[in-house]
Amino acid sequence: MKITDVEALYLRLPEIQQRTDSSQDALLIKVSTDAGITGWGEVDGCPWVVKAIVEAPYSHTLVTGLKSLLIGEDPMDTGRLWNKMYQSTLYYGRQGAVVQAMAGIDLALWDISLMTQSVLKPESYKQMFTEVKLKNGQGTHYGLGVEVLNRNGHRDIEHSGEVTGFVSDNVVYVDDGVAVAVLTNHMESGASQIADLAAETVLGERRSPTEEQALNIYRGLQKGQIDRSLLAPNLSDYFSAQALSDFKDSLGPLGEPLTFRQTGEMLRGGMTFRGYRVIYPTRGLRITTYTYPDGKLEQYLVGPAD
Repeated sequence: MKITDVEALYLRLPEIQQRTDSSQDALLIKVSTDAGITGWGEVDGCPWVVKAIVEAPYSHTLVTGLKSLLIGEDPMDTGRLWNKMYQSTLYYGRQGAVVQAMAGIDLALWDISLMTQSVLKPESYKQMFTEVKLKNGQGTHYGLGVEVLNRNGHRDIEHSGEVTGFVSDNVVYVDDGVAVAVLTNHMESGASQIADLAAETVLGERRSPTEEQALNIYRGLQKGQIDRSLLAPNLSDYFSAQALSDFKDSLGPLGEPLTFRQTGEMLRGGMTFRGYRVIYPTRGLRITTYTYPDGKLEQYLVGPAD
């Protein structure tokens, strides 16, 4: 595997205000390879200065832009590449913005290494990705320094970052060779939601049969319609003409959701409980259902997300 490109991508709000707030802009580092695997890093420094350090052309052996040093190199050779960048910037580097730029590239290289699992020993990755269990056997969804999750059969290794809130998220689907990095400029949990949305696209996920059924019912309610063949008597009575009209008035204007995903499933009271999350650009909804063993729905409730 060889590095084919190193890009410094500057992101900023339409207007930068006079305040001490590093979330108003950001400098991302993108390292591309001939294997189609891409690594991402981020630099918390002066974006235009770091961008110049990455993109500067060759001057002489001790004054070189970082991009030109890395094209054609093996991204797995992280230690040697760090030393190469350090030695080739001695006249203007050794600290400050140059080391910040190097760190951003180094993060991107380690991002690639995590997807390819080619720097550490296999035993080290196995230990890192193994969920730690409590004494009672309960899972923690946490390995060595990373969250260990499973997204519809895809192993999900991730970690979120915070300043005054969880404003960033880095998710690596280690068995799929896919990583999603999200940076936001607000103090809510939007980064993780955006990462979930992006994952659905890059993984090409298909909805399960239960998700398809729940979504079709939701779309019907947006039009004031319901397929009563799916419903047990109590739920059929619940969806009166007035209730269907109310659902149409409240859900119809929202349009097609960005995402509709099942979030949980459990047996309860002789029925199967399922929860769903519905995401729109400005709001989220939660749907809960109860289904009898014969497949008939006893409950289908729609409410605001917590």
